[in-house]
Amino acid sequence: MHKSKIKIRLTDFHRFNDIVINMPRPHFNPSFNEYLLLSELLVRIVGYSRDIQKGITLREVFHILIKYYKTNLDILNKLPNLKDAIREKRERSFRQWMGYCAVLGLIESINGKYIISQITYRIRKLYNSGKLANIIGIYQDTIYNFPVYGPYISKLRSSGYFRNMNYRLGASILKYLLKINRKATTFELSIFFGKPDARLQTEESIIANAINMGRDMPIEQKDQIDFYFKYKGWLDNKGHNFIYKSSEQPYFKFKFFLLLMKAACFLKNRDNLWYISKEEFPKKYSDILPLEEINNFDDLIKQEELEEDKATKDIEQEVAKGTSLHKIIKKECNKVMREKPQWIRSNVKRLKRHPKIYEVLKRINGYKCQACGLSPFIKENKQGYLEPHHILAYNEKEGGPNIEENLLVLCPNCHRKLHSAMKKTIIATYKLLRRKKHITINQFEKLIDLVGLSKKQISTLENKGVISRFEKYYLINKI
Repeated sequence: MHKSKIKIRLTDFHRFNDIVINMPRPHFNPSFNEYLLLSELLVRIVGYSRDIQKGITLREVFHILIKYYKTNLDILNKLPNLKDAIREKRERSFRQWMGYCAVLGLIESINGKYIISQITYRIRKLYNSGKLANIIGIYQDTIYNFPVYGPYISKLRSSGYFRNMNYRLGASILKYLLKINRKATTFELSIFFGKPDARLQTEESIIANAINMGRDMPIEQKDQIDFYFKYKGWLDNKGHNFIYKSSEQPYFKFKFFLLLMKAACFLKNRDNLWYISKEEFPKKYSDILPLEEINNFDDLIKQEELEEDKATKDIEQEVAKGTSLHKIIKKECNKVMREKPQWIRSNVKRLKRHPKIYEVLKRINGYKCQACGLSPFIKENKQGYLEPHHILAYNEKEGGPNIEENLLVLCPNCHRKLHSAMKKTIIATYKLLRRKKHITINQFEKLIDLVGLSKKQISTLENKGVISRFEKYYLINKI
């Protein structure tokens, strides 16, 4: 591709990511309790400075809290990140916290100055009256009905892009999840709702566009990024994805709002995937949204845990009879050798899993991550928690088999790294696994003999950084 065309596309890439709604990042664990504490702190500030009723700058608010730091230790001790920002006089971190307050509607901006909102006073009045349920309702309403061109976003550098758009962030995300009826990644939610197509203005059109694209997208975040970059043409002259600048990733900028939705019981998160929990979803909104149409992912998780328990018991019985772990895994892999990735439906639609194979692999590796060698935490069964990773993804796109030669067992951190990190980090992790001989060229030769790898699958291994170009041609000649 000509250099000038690449430069134009690179400019478009950075402009796109610059526009994505930039949520505050005071930390990554918002809660309802913080909502109460922040409202109390803001009401106290009014007592220290009556000028705030007319409007004062964030810097003036910052200096008020520095002056009255010790007076507010009862609250600040429960907000350690904010406490550190004030004590160490880190104004930038403090501004993130005030952005947090603005998103929640606790402060309002007028002509570049800030006042405490009427919502804050109302919350304190309800709290003093013991009406906690009413405050929870305000909290949830604020997040569900968060306007895309409201007080917070209208002050962002990219606000002009959203000026003519009329959609609610929380409501739109929930309606999207109901329609696609699967878990969603932070990446897809951030590009569909943090930066919708400029031609779309209404909530209905933005959700419909997201559904149309979401149906075609792969399930894993890394695969989604590759899919979307190719769709947008964000590739260099070697066909590699453009690289994000520091803190430019849309899933980094937008994630805080999803965490707010989690704190409000609208969403749950597992393995960096977001879904609606029927059990915890606020009843008030279940009357508005058709929850009976969505998969119950809590049931899916319980179902997977039951399958894992059964696999563990089966393995223990076979080991007690004198069968070695290597014989068990060979027998199980022979059963599924040529099985293609397939969707099954019990009470929930999901890809078919083989927990017995995964459990044997964990045991063979001593419940240690094959990449970093650590066990992240110990489960109730006294074993380290690990996750299976398919080198060739176990999906319809890559068609990776569910057998030992295509599997690794990794800690959650290393597993997410291979799915979501920058490409150079992924390549470095695969090189580490090669050095440790957890991945060898011999196992791919064996895969060719067992399941018949295609040229496309071997090229995928090279693109992922699992094998070199020389090894790619070597394996292709083996087909």
